[in-house]
Amino acid sequence: MKKLFFSLIILVSVLKSSAQIIKELNECAVEHYNRQDYKGAIYYFTIVTEINPKDSFAYFDRAMVKDVIRDYLGSIEDFTKAVQVDSMNVDNYFLRGIARFKLKDYQGAIKDFKKTVSLEYDNADAHYLTGLAKIELLNYSGAVKDLEHAIEANRSHVDAFASLGWVKALLQDDEAALLNLDIARSIDGQYEKTYLYRAFVKAEKHDFKGAIEDYAKGMTLNPYIESIYPIQFAKKHQLKDFETTLKKYNKAIRSSSISDSALCNLGVLNWYLQNNKEALVCFDQALLKNPNYVFVYYKRGMTKNVLGDYSSALTDFSKVIEFDSKNESAYLNRAISKQKLGDIKGAIEDYSVLIRLNEYNPEYYFGRGELKIQIGEKEAGCLDLKKFSELGGIFTGKISNFKCN
Repeated sequence: MKKLFFSLIILVSVLKSSAQIIKELNECAVEHYNRQDYKGAIYYFTIVTEINPKDSFAYFDRAMVKDVIRDYLGSIEDFTKAVQVDSMNVDNYFLRGIARFKLKDYQGAIKDFKKTVSLEYDNADAHYLTGLAKIELLNYSGAVKDLEHAIEANRSHVDAFASLGWVKALLQDDEAALLNLDIARSIDGQYEKTYLYRAFVKAEKHDFKGAIEDYAKGMTLNPYIESIYPIQFAKKHQLKDFETTLKKYNKAIRSSSISDSALCNLGVLNWYLQNNKEALVCFDQALLKNPNYVFVYYKRGMTKNVLGDYSSALTDFSKVIEFDSKNESAYLNRAISKQKLGDIKGAIEDYSVLIRLNEYNPEYYFGRGELKIQIGEKEAGCLDLKKFSELGGIFTGKISNFKCN
């Protein structure tokens, strides 16, 4: 009896010690996360899982950190482990679904979102994201039902109303599209997608002036958003009419007292429609008004790359990097400019910076590996291509000539 008593004391002591150690490890992980030392945070959460493989929160927390560094495959793996330990935690399914959505695994995402709503039916975001996934899969009628469920769960869900308007437009139900977009606008008049979607609908109805104005409004609210809607509706039957209207709008807007952001947005619209010289005029004028408009340097560089003026494009991307030394898009496009100019080593240097900024993006390893092989550094290039594959990159015919063992 005495032996059993002492055994219980020792067991309690060990359990308390383990709990204390886990608490301290979690605190270390959070501290490293707050310092943006994500590798350190992952390291400490990993120790917690080794001490207690049934700690679902440790897998969950590590998955969240991996999501921040865009290691979505690793994030999915950890959310799956969390599910295996705790199959009733709705967040595990929901966030795994988001990670799968980011990897464009829309079928897998839909399964996770469906599991989410089976556990928590009023989860409006899960219904909404299911709808978005179905839009990507071109299942528009299915998307309508899920977006309507999202709205039932949350009558103020501006994203759901806006996306419902968009999918109604894709189904050519313009009246229903405009109705839902107007509701979204009444909820949040500063939501840029409402105007971008409405621009598409107006163009379909041949209201090109209204379409341009809505598009410009949307881009003014968020000039960094990548929008393909102008291309979609401009390539429709009335392209000539649209371009005629746009030329008049270009002339009128530049002759008036216009803000730098409006000039930027007009330039972006022209750029999307491949009116590159007109776009350059707008970007140049925007920079005359505001020499510190970083986004305009970026878009002007993109435009110059399209026009084959790689040297000037490189200068614009370097200007962006002066303002923002962690701008991945600027480094990537500068690498492309350098490659076009024959500065392969310079392009490799930019890819190396990109890898330091984000070591989990497989495309950066592919870009650097391809260039290294091109200049005869086959062994180093093949190591990069191996890393590309390990991170989930998919090889295509464009590198079929590379013989990497």
